[in-house]
Amino acid sequence: MARQEPNISWSAGLRDGGRTTLLVTDLAGGWIPPHVRLPPQVTLLEPATRRPDATVEDLLGAVSVAAIHQPHSYIGEPQPDTPALTGDRTARIAPTVDELGPTLAEAVRRRDGLPRIAQAVAVAAARKYGIPDNEAELLHERATEIQQLVLTTYPHHDASAAVDWMLLAAINALIEGNHPAANYHLAWAMATMSTRSCK
Repeated sequence: MARQEPNISWSAGLRDGGRTTLLVTDLAGGWIPPHVRLPPQVTLLEPATRRPDATVEDLLGAVSVAAIHQPHSYIGEPQPDTPALTGDRTARIAPTVDELGPTLAEAVRRRDGLPRIAQAVAVAAARKYGIPDNEAELLHERATEIQQLVLTTYPHHDASAAVDWMLLAAINALIEGNHPAANYHLAWAMATMSTRSCK
């Protein structure tokens, strides 16, 4: 993960007698951005409101072995036995959000920082209607802008901007037909919005 996003902190540790590998970042309290591909058999933090000053060590908790990457630190070359990044669908899980499509559309409607088209696209994606290419491209461009804003201001990133990024990630996942990822990103947005600074 550090090769994909080297400018944020990452940590991985073994739990449950070495049977579980927990992967964390301190971006938005543990949320893994959509562009980061995951190896198989990793576990991620569940969406929750966490202290904004929590470090990756804090988020990792009690583990038997840990590896930590700090921003801008050395990253070695990949080894031949480095696992393929094929674990996205199994790792990005979260408690099921009831009425995923309508809940996403309502969450998007309440966000001032998102383009108006985002709500219409969220509804259309949830109902499996076709999304015009120009609308999908507009949302992709806005998501890229927000991603750059969050990452350039990390670790002092605005939680509200991170929520907008999460919501756009959920919409894009729905457009791609990836309901588990849409649920993951929306669940994180809802958990993060529960703090006063993100409303």
